[in-house]
Amino acid sequence: MRTRPALALAMLLSAAVPRAQAPTPPAGFTVAPVLDNATIRATRLKLAPGAKEQPHTHPSSMLVVMLTASEMEMKNGEKHTRGMRKVGEIEFIGAGVSHHAANVGAMPLEALVVTIKPERVRGGIAPPALAAQPGVTRKPLLDNHDVTVTRLEFEAEVREPVHTHPYDLLIVPISSARLDMQLGHKKQVGRYAVGEAIFVPRGTAHAVANVGTASFRLLGIRIK
Repeated sequence: MRTRPALALAMLLSAAVPRAQAPTPPAGFTVAPVLDNATIRATRLKLAPGAKEQPHTHPSSMLVVMLTASEMEMKNGEKHTRGMRKVGEIEFIGAGVSHHAANVGAMPLEALVVTIKPERVRGGIAPPALAAQPGVTRKPLLDNHDVTVTRLEFEAEVREPVHTHPYDLLIVPISSARLDMQLGHKKQVGRYAVGEAIFVPRGTAHAVANVGTASFRLLGIRIK
């Protein structure tokens, strides 16, 4: 996988952040680091068929983004669900909330786990939303004390205006597409895969353009 401008910047930001020893994952679980900075830590989690974890808690809130269509059982606090999860579905797990997951399907399950660091510097108040733009559809998915998650769909050859936010932003593609990605003074055109994590630091001018021939979907994750 190529190093994106946003990922490279995120890696630089994380250089001064000490990393704790990661716990050993349960049998059937594979954990791969994606990025780590002062605001979030993102890892790619893979569960083999039949893999199951024991109930546990974390000191930080987490957002789980499904990267494969998989049959999953999830116990999250008082909520217990079992069934098919679609690519791009999310699950928010609050700090200190007991939870556990299991892959109850026949195929591997993959997810992006975004840990929201409690010691982060919180972002500023969001300005008024961008005006509705032809070719871009927005659907709010989650809004709580830690994050706001919006699903955006860009039709082919649609470009959003260059803009900034007073908060850190994580962009996660949930469909593969050829994009023109601008981050600060850098622009890169290339194919982005499902689950790539593009970190946009607060105040950084950025824009996404779909230069492919099909529509493209992403999650915009605002870290509060």
